[in-house]
Amino acid sequence: MDFGYSLHSMRSVSLEILMRLPYTLALYVFATIVPIFVGYYLAIAAVRFRGRVLDFLVTLSSISSFSIPIWVFVLIVYYFLAYVPKVSWGIQLLPLPVRAPTTNIESISDIRYWIWYLSPLYIASILSLYGIWAYFFRSILSSEISEDYTFTAKAKGMSDWEVIRAEVVPNVRPPILTKVAYTLPTIFGGSVALELVSSWPGIAFYAYQAIQNNDIPVMNAFFVTSTLLVALSLYISDLAIAILDPRARHGLSKHMA
Repeated sequence: MDFGYSLHSMRSVSLEILMRLPYTLALYVFATIVPIFVGYYLAIAAVRFRGRVLDFLVTLSSISSFSIPIWVFVLIVYYFLAYVPKVSWGIQLLPLPVRAPTTNIESISDIRYWIWYLSPLYIASILSLYGIWAYFFRSILSSEISEDYTFTAKAKGMSDWEVIRAEVVPNVRPPILTKVAYTLPTIFGGSVALELVSSWPGIAFYAYQAIQNNDIPVMNAFFVTSTLLVALSLYISDLAIAILDPRARHGLSKHMA
């Protein structure tokens, strides 16, 4: 897709975005998807032990997690896992945001440097984002597990874990898929705060510079692409819901008839 030329650099906007795309994907594929799974399994554990200590700890940590901005977690990780070990013991445990890796990967050591450099951002992303997912999953699972059919399943001899896995989770797939569909396009958009604090040359930082420079072609490219990705993601999620949820298939067949 041709978005013209940047008013600031006079280079092709599409080329500029493609140059930054590897940085964006390397960071946000992990930082977006992993917290979803962490939050999901923590919520499963919390619902499995509702009203107990584990449930309380998951709920409390979840609220604390999404109440703190991600850039605060980044600074905390940099300070305690990068700066303090280096200054106090001379150990470079994790890197400070000094020299971002290049996309010219020639050896295994280059890949290791990418992972090492991104490790503080991965840790901060999990700490910051798992909470909102754990709280969301726990809310819908707790509501669903109180329905009458779950008591019927337990009366048939199913364990709590089997009820959650086989009965409850399939019934809450539609809201889960919809929320995930809204979230996945953020892999492209990224986080301006995260990239500013970590000096990461991703697409979000590029869009931030474009806004500062009033670079209209770049802003158009960013917003149009983000909008298309959201629409595509929601369309795919609707198809997935229609395939996975018998209620949706039944409603669709009645509507088409």
